[in-house]
Amino acid sequence: MFSASDVANFLACHHLLTLDLAQAAGQIEKPFFHDPGIELLRELGGRHERSYLGHLAEAQGLEIVKIPTSMPWAEATAHTVNVLRRGASVIYQATFQNGPWHGRSDEFPNLAYSAHGRTNRWKRNWHDQQRRGH
Repeated sequence: MFSASDVANFLACHHLLTLDLAQAAGQIEKPFFHDPGIELLRELGGRHERSYLGHLAEAQGLEIVKIPTSMPWAEATAHTVNVLRRGASVIYQATFQNGPWHGRSDEFPNLAYSAHGRTNRWKRNWHDQQRRGH
């Protein structure tokens, strides 16, 4: 399976794809280098995600469904589809797959949820944020 990160890595360095495929096949082990900067970015990113999800739930009153990342990929994809059909406003870690392509979305707005009889306030707010670059 290939993700958007795989494509970005390939475009940055073609040899990186060869290394990633060898690692996935168990032929090599990826070296680990301790980098406090990476740890800080992960921590700040996690804080930002929690803050944003809190804002969506508390300030905007949106239902947020979290897809467990520990769930097997096919099961997580099926769960995402079920949650979309049920009409949840926002799906955190929505999981998608189409053939060899796969990915997760940090916060996925269900723009079709207004078809379930709900207001389209979320849809308007989402498009407004996108225009403002948020």
